[in-house]
Amino acid sequence: MLFVVKILFTCYFSELTRCQRQLESQRRQLTQTEQTCADLRRHDADTRETIAAKDAQIAVLRTRLDEADREIATKTKLLSDLGSSQDRYVSVVDKEVKC
Repeated sequence: MLFVVKILFTCYFSELTRCQRQLESQRRQLTQTEQTCADLRRHDADTRETIAAKDAQIAVLRTRLDEADREIATKTKLLSDLGSSQDRYVSVVDKEVKC
């Protein structure tokens, strides 16, 4: 009977040791996974911050582009008006020279 108890004890102890090793392995794996998740969260936060900054830069550039477009339109109109005025003056001068 003592022999059977020793065998059972040895089997249970062996199984306990195996389970403890497996548990420790899974704990290490969990720690690594948690570290990876934390790294990915930090990377995600950094990426979102970068995107927000880029969005702000794009908004500023769009505003500048709109201002430049308005300035071009204003100057184009001015040039057109000046061209028309010049044509009128040339026309008047030509008439006076012919007279």
